[in-house]
Amino acid sequence: MLIWQRRARAFVLVVAIGVAAAVFLTTRRREEPPPQAAVARVDPLAVVESEGAFLVQVKGERETVTIRAEKQLSYPDGSSRLLGVKVTSVRQGKTFVATGEEARAGENQTHLDMKGNVRMTSSDGLEVMAESATYSQTEGIVRAPGPVTFRRGRMSGSGVDFSYDENRDLIGLSDQAKVR
Repeated sequence: MLIWQRRARAFVLVVAIGVAAAVFLTTRRREEPPPQAAVARVDPLAVVESEGAFLVQVKGERETVTIRAEKQLSYPDGSSRLLGVKVTSVRQGKTFVATGEEARAGENQTHLDMKGNVRMTSSDGLEVMAESATYSQTEGIVRAPGPVTFRRGRMSGSGVDFSYDENRDLIGLSDQAKVR
């Protein structure tokens, strides 16, 4: 064998040992990744849970209802549950705002049921406070069963079983009405 062949063999041997050492040093067992934190679900029966919900209902060219909620939960039957909800509606030139801790909307969103510190205000100064309230779009009536308090300007009062008919622009109290 010639000298250059011996040197070539030695060179190839040195390169092979270097590559084997590099592979050995760079390959090691991977560390296990930390376990994924479980997502905190508000309701395990909900199909979809989202934060910062914003819904708009439009008729023609106008926005008629705007709903904002801290959380929205959607269910398989098409109903929704909203937490930390604010509903703004514009009807007959008046703006109505209703806030509550929780609201439930039916399958086709024509019925809304609000609970927990419900506060309803209108642009003409009327303010109504109740523990719960319902709205039926087909009837156009807001109902607040149980005790309610209200005020508008210097007038204030309380009563039981409040109702507001938006078509006739009429407010009613079924029982224990007191107006100051």
